Amino acid sequence: MLQLVQSLRTGEVELVGVPDPSPRENQVLVRTSFSLISPGTEQALARTAGKGLLGKALDRPDQVRQVWEKAAREGLGPTVAAVRARLEDLMTPGYSSAGVVAAVGPGVDGLTVGDRVGCVGANAACHAELAVVPAPLCFRLPETLEDRWGAFGALGAIAAHGVRLAEVEAGSVVAVIGLGLVGQLAAQLATAAGARVIGIDTDPSRVQLAGELGAVAGAPAGGDEAERAVMGASRGAGADSVVIAAAAKDGAPIELAGRLARDRAMISLVGDVRLQASRSAFFEKELQLRVSRSYGPGRYDAAYEEQGHDYPIGYVRWTERRLISYFFEEVAAGRIRLEPLLTHQFDFADAEDAYGALEEPGRMGILLRYPDGTDEPSAPAPVKPRVAPPSASARTRVALIGPGLFARSTLLPLLNSHDLDLVAVAGGSGPRALSAARQFNADRVAASTEEVLEDPDVDVVVIATRHDSHASLARDALERGKSVFLEKPLAIDQPSLDTLTPLLQAGGRLVVDFNRRLSPPALAVMAALATRSDPLQIHYRVNAGYLPEDHWLRDPLRGGGRLVGEACHFVDLCAALVGRAASSVAVSALGVGPLTLPGDSFVVILTYGDGSVATVAYVATGDPHMPKERVEIMGAGHSLVIEDFRRLRRFDKPLRLSRPVLSQDKGHAGLLAAALRFFRDGGEPPIPYEDLLATSHTCLAARELLDQGRRSPAELPRPSAR
Repeated sequence: MLQLVQSLRTGEVELVGVPDPSPRENQVLVRTSFSLISPGTEQALARTAGKGLLGKALDRPDQVRQVWEKAAREGLGPTVAAVRARLEDLMTPGYSSAGVVAAVGPGVDGLTVGDRVGCVGANAACHAELAVVPAPLCFRLPETLEDRWGAFGALGAIAAHGVRLAEVEAGSVVAVIGLGLVGQLAAQLATAAGARVIGIDTDPSRVQLAGELGAVAGAPAGGDEAERAVMGASRGAGADSVVIAAAAKDGAPIELAGRLARDRAMISLVGDVRLQASRSAFFEKELQLRVSRSYGPGRYDAAYEEQGHDYPIGYVRWTERRLISYFFEEVAAGRIRLEPLLTHQFDFADAEDAYGALEEPGRMGILLRYPDGTDEPSAPAPVKPRVAPPSASARTRVALIGPGLFARSTLLPLLNSHDLDLVAVAGGSGPRALSAARQFNADRVAASTEEVLEDPDVDVVVIATRHDSHASLARDALERGKSVFLEKPLAIDQPSLDTLTPLLQAGGRLVVDFNRRLSPPALAVMAALATRSDPLQIHYRVNAGYLPEDHWLRDPLRGGGRLVGEACHFVDLCAALVGRAASSVAVSALGVGPLTLPGDSFVVILTYGDGSVATVAYVATGDPHMPKERVEIMGAGHSLVIEDFRRLRRFDKPLRLSRPVLSQDKGHAGLLAAALRFFRDGGEPPIPYEDLLATSHTCLAARELLDQGRRSPAELPRPSAR
C-alpha cells in the first residue's frame, strides 16, 4: 500500500510503499476514502521538522535538556546514536480520516466489514491507503453523512471539547479568538447550541466567513474593535465564555480573552498559545482558564482508546466518543456546514502537492481523496538500493524484527559494523521499518514476522519487539532452524519459558542480550576474581527512573513488570560475577507513596551455593541526575566498584585506577560480536543456556514473591539445557 510519510530531519513529505498492515486484538483495518490535513498542526510540524538542529533546539528546549541529561548520564556516544535514530525517523502525519472497514481483529464488537467509519488518532488515522485503528477510535457514520465529512471527526471533537469546557449555554455571548479550521468549527458549534458568537481573527476574510456561518458579529484581533463588538453584543457585560483557538508564540490571545470576558467568565484554551498573561484581569474578574486536551475525556487513556473501557455517562457526560458522535450528528443534520471550510481537495497520488497548499493564503480544510478500492493496488516504492554486495554463502544473513529506538540506536549500528547482510526489517509501523531499512541498507521491508521466519535466506533473526512477544517469536524462529539474538528478557511468564527449554536442549542457537556480563569493567572484575576461594558480597544499586503508571513495561502481561522486564539485567550480572546461579531469592518492596508505584522499587536479595550474597537495590524515584548503575564487589581480599560502566575502581590496586570514558560500554558490542561468531562457527554459546534459564527462573520467582508480598526466600532449582 501507499502511505504518506514525513522526514523528521528535513520536513519533506513523500509517498512510500510499505507492507499492508493487519489488525490485532481490538483493532480495525480501514480502507481510507478521505483524510484531512490539519492545517495548524501539520503545518507547524512541517516547519519545525524543516529547521536545522539549532532551530529545532530553539523550538523544543525541553528536549534539548533531556539530551544533555542523557549525555551526562550515559556519555556522548549513546546520546548521539539515539538523537541520530530519532532524526532519521519517518513520521506518519495525519490523525483524522474516513473509510470503509476492510477487516476486524479479535475482540471487536459493533463494527463489521463494509461499515463506513470516521477514524481519529495520531499514528492511526493517518494518510495511508490502509490504516489500522483501535476500534474505540472508529465511529460508524450516520447514513446521511457524506464520506468526506467523516474525515473531519478529530477536528470536530477538538472544537466540541473546547466549547464544552467553556460552558457555553443558550443565549450566552461567546467570543471565539482565532478563526482557522478549529475556530470556525467551534463558532458554528456554539451557534448551534444557541449562543451569540463573536468571531475574532487577524484575517478579515476569516471574520467574514464566520459571519456567513452564523456569527452575530466579528472583529479583527488588534485594536479595540474586538472589545467594542463583544460589549455591543453583551450590552456592556462582556463575553460569558471565550474560546481561544488561535496559535501564538506569546500570551496575547490570553490577554485579549481577559479583556473580553465578563466577571467570573470561563475561558477555554484550545490553540497552541504560550501561557502568559498579567494577573490583574484574571484576579479582578475572578476568571477561570481551562486548557483543553485534544478530543476530550478518554484521550490518551489506553484503557479507553485501545481496550474500549468507557466512562459511565452519569459521571462523564461528554467523553471523546460522545463528542465525536455528537459532531457527526450535527453535520448530518445540517447545523454544522463544512463545505465552506473546504478550500482544497487532492487525489492521494498528489499528496505531496497538497502539503504545498499549506503555505497558500486563505487555505483552510485540505482533503485527500483515495482510490475507491476497486482500482489496482498501488505498487510499493522500493527501499533504497543496497550498498553492500549481494549475499554470498560465507556472509551471515540477518533479519530484524522490531525496529524500535533501541534497535535503531544500538543494535542496527552494531550489526552494520560486521561483515553480514541485513536482508529484511519487519515489525513496528511500516514507515518506521522503512526508515530503518533505508538507513541501514536492508534489502527489503518484510510484510510480516512470519515472512521473516519462513525465509530460507535468513540465518539469524534479531528480535527487539515488546517483551510479551519475545518467547513466542524466539520459539518460532528456533523451530525453523534460525539462530536468534533476543533482546532481554527471555520470557515474562513460566509457561512461555518452559516452551524454550526443549528447543535449547535440542541444539537451538540462542543468545539473550544480557550484555553487562561482557562489558569491559565486568570482564576485568571476573578476571581479578578468577582464583578466589572466599565468598563475595555484591551490592548493585540501580537508579531506575520513574515511569508513568500506564507505561507498558509496568504491565506484567505486556512488559513483565520492572523486575522481570529490566532487573533481569542486574540479576544476570550478579550471577556472572559470582560464577554461578543463585540458590535462593528474597524480595523486599518499598512502600507505596505519591511517586512510588507498586512493584517499581524493591531490593532483591540473592544467595549462592558458595556463600556469596548479592543485593540489587532497584529504585524508581531517585533524582534523575544521579548515575543509573553502581556495582560494589567486596570479598576474597578485593574491593572493586563499577561506576555506571564508565569506570572501574580497584581499591586493591589504587595506582591502576581506570580513567572515566566519554561513553558507557555496557557490553552490547562485545556480546553481539560473540553471538555472531557463535551463530557462524558453533561451539559454546557466549552465555551458557543454564545461565539464561536460571536468570529467568530467578526473576519470575522474585516477581511472584513481590506480587504476594512475601519476604521469606524462595529456593531456586538449577535449570539444565543439556
